[in-house]
Amino acid sequence: MNITRMQVNHITNPLGFDLGKRPTFSWVVEDVAGTRSEASRVVVTCDEGVVADTGWARLDAKACALDVPLAPRTRYEWTVSTRT
Repeated sequence: MNITRMQVNHITNPLGFDLGKRPTFSWVVEDVAGTRSEASRVVVTCDEGVVADTGWARLDAKACALDVPLAPRTRYEWTVSTRT
């Protein structure tokens, strides 16, 4: 399984952008053994730790909007995991 084309607000590397109060995450899952995604999980982190964690849930891979309190001049990273 490969997770590719990870974007935030349709931007691949959104460094220096104001993403608003509800950034939208999207990704593409390729080379899967299963026929459909059962659950996905998005985790957003920064230097202070975890900022947002959806837990395992049925998320839309094309547009998953999260309430994430993003601060200016802060680098955030995000990961996505999926189960088939």
